Amino acid sequence: MGYTPAPSGEYDKGKYGFPFTNTLSLCGGMSFGSRDYFVAGKPVPPQPPSTPTTPDQRNRQRDKLKSFLTLRQAESLAGDTLRKMTSCMVSTEIAKKETNDSFKILSASINAKNPMGLFLLQDLVIAWKNHQVLAYKVNKAPGDKVYNIYTYDPNSSRTSNTIITVHL
Repeated sequence: MGYTPAPSGEYDKGKYGFPFTNTLSLCGGMSFGSRDYFVAGKPVPPQPPSTPTTPDQRNRQRDKLKSFLTLRQAESLAGDTLRKMTSCMVSTEIAKKETNDSFKILSASINAKNPMGLFLLQDLVIAWKNHQVLAYKVNKAPGDKVYNIYTYDPNSSRTSNTIITVHL
């Protein structure tokens, strides 16, 4: 699934964020999946599913959602993502340049009402200890070249505010 122009309107993590926290290491799948629902203009399905009446039907719907999130997780790491992530893990200078370049792209995307997935490099040694979120708003913060990025964080409740402060 490539990036499709987003519908007009604001991203609402209460509507497009999943109503459960990430317990299966699928943060990228949940971030990209949330964006897919936003682009489609459809809220994420309730969990547990409200329509099925039998345990078998609920299990099939849960398995279908898990397959979707697993696929989106794999796709979130496709293309240039792994190369950039690995480069940033090797060099702090590359990481700084990548942050500055990516921030310009992120700001333009969000200004166009187009939420964007972010890869958060937290561990320079173990790749799977890093994290992905969906950025949907950027505000200038007090200070020179300081910005707040508002995100849907699959590891947190969709009602909590997860804000990343960036110093460029």
